[in-house]
Amino acid sequence: MVETAPYIEAFEGAADGLPGGAELRRAAIARFAETGFPGRKDEDWRYTKLGALAAEPFAPAEAETPAAALPSIAADAEYRLVFVDGRFDADRSALPDLGEGSYLLSLAQGLTDYGQFLEGHFAGAETETGLAALNTAMMADGVIFHLGRAAGATPVLHIVHLASGAANRAAHTRNLVVLEDGTEATVIEHYVGADGEYWTNGVTQITLKPGARLTHHILQDEGPAATHTLRRNVRVEAGARYAGLALVTGAATARNEMRLSLAGEGASARVDTIQLGLTGQSLDSFAVVEHAAPDCTSGQNVRNVLAAKATASFQGRIVVNEGAQRTDAEQSAKSLLLDRSAEANTKPELIINADDVKCAHGATVGELDQAALFYLEARGIPADQARAMLAEAFAADTLDGVTDEKLRAYMARRVAEWMALAVRGATA
Repeated sequence: MVETAPYIEAFEGAADGLPGGAELRRAAIARFAETGFPGRKDEDWRYTKLGALAAEPFAPAEAETPAAALPSIAADAEYRLVFVDGRFDADRSALPDLGEGSYLLSLAQGLTDYGQFLEGHFAGAETETGLAALNTAMMADGVIFHLGRAAGATPVLHIVHLASGAANRAAHTRNLVVLEDGTEATVIEHYVGADGEYWTNGVTQITLKPGARLTHHILQDEGPAATHTLRRNVRVEAGARYAGLALVTGAATARNEMRLSLAGEGASARVDTIQLGLTGQSLDSFAVVEHAAPDCTSGQNVRNVLAAKATASFQGRIVVNEGAQRTDAEQSAKSLLLDRSAEANTKPELIINADDVKCAHGATVGELDQAALFYLEARGIPADQARAMLAEAFAADTLDGVTDEKLRAYMARRVAEWMALAVRGATA
């Protein structure tokens, strides 16, 4: 069990130095004190192992140690915000003007300059639970991205979080993304870490107004001893579309959580996840997709590939509210075990309160196709290479939805590198 007292004390010590939102933060830390850290008895957290946080409290991070270089995919991005140990790095960021009615700035600046406006977006701290409440209390920096209707361009924004690996430090980052009616953008969140037992606890909050379209990719490549918890709160209004893909390869313990509401008629969402686990990693994907209005569609596609002694989990809940007629929702989760010591857990759920719906889900767990492996080896392909090819093909179809060719190539290369490493380990 993770004790809450050291984190509440850390808040009291840091509160005066945190930007804006004092009342909001107080409500959030009170809520955290009430709910505490989630435990294994919490059904939504039964597969997430937070034991690393129990050994010693994680103090708020400070950007004192030089961090890794920028990932190549972000190095020349036109719109780029870089954070080191959760703090804005202006020297490595690029923030061109987005035009009238649009804003792109760091959370710390936003809370200082526009605190009252932003607090309206962050309202509800008194109902948050666990890590989200702690994030609201301790958020020190992050991104404010508001795309107004006057914006003529379709920006591609890279958000890069670099961790120095400073031991027993926690970065509580908060991103707010609002797309006004009919606008379109791409947001790429990239988490890159070094060796060290640190903790990234992030929340990304997204609102898509009617007709808006957002493509949202998450690349999680934290350090091998890190703990990574990221929550997405997404609201999709009438006729708007959200398309997300998370590629998860890093951290000793990782939880990728999403709570998405299709809140307006004709809204749609596509949410895909690839989790690649090496020895000892525990990767947990959790998603709640709420159909709250009629004529909405959603799809989820999860692919797990696991080497020896790795664990991956997926809990997916589709909720169809009363009145959300003509819902079309589907969910697929497939896991490939490269070694029989790996473990995959899948828990799909459907909660349907309307009668005119089309909902489906499926889940499989299996090993490499031995016939296909034999076919490749019989044609002279070495065993390790054949295994990597089959495993890579298993995950590759999930990348087909990435329309940016440069990004898709980057992600495919990252998958291929992981596969080569995992297969060598799995056959050792």
